[in-house]
Amino acid sequence: GSIMVADYPSSEADADGPRDDPDADAAMELTMAVISGIRNIRGEMNIAPSLKLAVALQSDDEGIRRVVADHEDLVINLARLERLNVQPPSAKPKAWARADIDRATV
Repeated sequence: GSIMVADYPSSEADADGPRDDPDADAAMELTMAVISGIRNIRGEMNIAPSLKLAVALQSDDEGIRRVVADHEDLVINLARLERLNVQPPSAKPKAWARADIDRATV
């Protein structure tokens, strides 16, 4: 049949299991916030989107680091990065731009 006449998906459980996944929602929100933070830095500093950047995300929270590391390819592609280093807090470089996201710094 056509998608135009199909029932709209509900958020209630069905034969395939629940459709709501709060953990997945939180992970995607964090991933989108990291990408937005990087894009905001680019915009504020007039850095061309074509320039591939090396970015570090630092956080005390292992859960945050794990989520970002799990979505590293997505962040690299959508933020146009050369590389993304996900790490606990460490020494800051001499020249750097910063965006604070939740309990992390990019």
